Amino acid sequence: MDRSLSGNGLLIQEIIDLTSQLVGIPAQTDLNSEKNIAGFIHTWLNENGLPSQIIGPEQHPSVLCVLKKGNGAVLWLESPLDTVPAGDPANWRTKSPFRTEIINGRMIGRGVADARLAIAMFSILAREVSQDHTFKGTLVLAFDADEQSGRFTGIKQIIQRAPKADGIILGYQGAGEISIGARGILRLWIHIQGKSAHPGSRSCRGVNAINQMAQVLLALSETALANHTEPHFPFGSQLQPTLIKGGDALNRVPDQCSAFIDVRLLPSMDKAQVINQIAAVIDDIHDGHYTLEEVQYYPGFLTPPDSQLVQIVQEEAQQAAGKALPLVASGPTSVGCVLADQAPVINCFGVESGNVHADNEWILPDDIPTVYQTWYRTVIRFCSE
Repeated sequence: MDRSLSGNGLLIQEIIDLTSQLVGIPAQTDLNSEKNIAGFIHTWLNENGLPSQIIGPEQHPSVLCVLKKGNGAVLWLESPLDTVPAGDPANWRTKSPFRTEIINGRMIGRGVADARLAIAMFSILAREVSQDHTFKGTLVLAFDADEQSGRFTGIKQIIQRAPKADGIILGYQGAGEISIGARGILRLWIHIQGKSAHPGSRSCRGVNAINQMAQVLLALSETALANHTEPHFPFGSQLQPTLIKGGDALNRVPDQCSAFIDVRLLPSMDKAQVINQIAAVIDDIHDGHYTLEEVQYYPGFLTPPDSQLVQIVQEEAQQAAGKALPLVASGPTSVGCVLADQAPVINCFGVESGNVHADNEWILPDDIPTVYQTWYRTVIRFCSE
């Protein structure tokens, strides 16, 4: 029996049904615990002959399953347990964001693309692989908590417990291309100190911290930090102010202003150099006191296009889809930025999808056979060659 057969209608329907069940268990970042969905997946895996364990804190647990059938390579299949919040249910076309419906060929529900489908597909694939005598390696299912927040605490715990990976496939969906990289992120506060004064004073104008910050942000937007490009990243780096606050009274020249900036980093961009560039811009404009407060940092990454994992995925995707698919990088920061120093990472490949992180998130179920076949054949080849 060819368990990778894309025309297996019963298997495809099982993936769709399991996806629907998973969507029905809310695990919204900072609103719900991942406890219920972790428990459901843990039970499903064990009932399907795939011993798994729940790891991590009680309210934010992750699920880890290790299937070892030989001495071949170790391949991880990763997907987050949490989703972004659903928002106002009235904005959804379905009766509930957590009840899937297929409308005009699209399956709609919160997390259906990011990333309930991947959990369902990877779980069923692992069950089928466990019965395939050609599988000669180790397959790891890594379903992590606290990913959508950007804290990535779940995957960090899995790294400590799972066998070291030789390759990693992430569960993000995206049709027509294979993403092998992603921009990193540097988030920090700029705090500028000015000098207060009365706005109506004839002799003392003070140093308006808000004006100083406005000049700094404009200057930063014109630097290479905001538009640096390199191969596979034609869309470039990005620098955006996302929060700003300053002043404490209507009748007082503000002596302080803080701005939060979000820098999306390409793989070649070194954190220390970026911070130094930001400081140099501020020094050119503001001769008073300021501080830079780092909040979050993950480097960008690009998996070498000639790596074995990338080559296998390209070949199997072309075989399943009937056409060659380009290698690209993704704009959003992903958990791949945490995992890229562990092993080669496939950042994104899957079904056509849309409205990810927005109302009426959807996937195209008709694409599932092609994607399933690609992943199945990739697992067998990568772990056995």
